[in-house]
Amino acid sequence: MGDPGTGDPYPNRGDADGSAAHPYPLGSTVVCTEGGVAWTIALGQPEIGALTDDSSDADRSYMVLPVEARYVGTETSVISDDLQFSYVDSAGVNHSATADPARSDSLFDFPRLFPNGVATGSVAIVVPADDDLAGRFVVTIAATDQVLNFTL
Repeated sequence: MGDPGTGDPYPNRGDADGSAAHPYPLGSTVVCTEGGVAWTIALGQPEIGALTDDSSDADRSYMVLPVEARYVGTETSVISDDLQFSYVDSAGVNHSATADPARSDSLFDFPRLFPNGVATGSVAIVVPADDDLAGRFVVTIAATDQVLNFTL
C-alpha cells in the first residue's frame, strides 16, 4: 500500500468523502459498512503536548486523539486488531498511533466489543514538535483495508 512517488502510505483514493482529497472534518461521525464489517467512528479534537520532560525529546510531541468507536457488526471485535490509527503530516510522513502509557483512557484497553458495543478512549501519536497540523488523521479498518481520512 502506498504511493512511492510521495511517500504517502495513504494516497488519494479518488474524490469520495473520506478520501485524502475530501477528508471528513474532525467531529464527524462516520458509518463504515464496507465488506460486511460495520463500525461507527468519531474522532475528536487532538490534544498536543510534550512527549516527556526530557530535553532529548524536545523535537517530538504527543498528539492525543479522542476516539469513539461503536462496533455494529454481528460477531465480536478487538479494536487493537481491527482498527488502525495514524497521522499523515503535510510532508506525507506517516506517524502510527500507539497506546499512551501515561494515560488511563487508551482506546486499546478495550479487550473485546460485542455487537453495538462502544469504546471511548484515546490514541497517542508521536509527531515532530514543529508539526503545522496541516496533515490528516487516518483510520484503517483492517479487515477490509477501508481507509477514512479526517482533518482539522
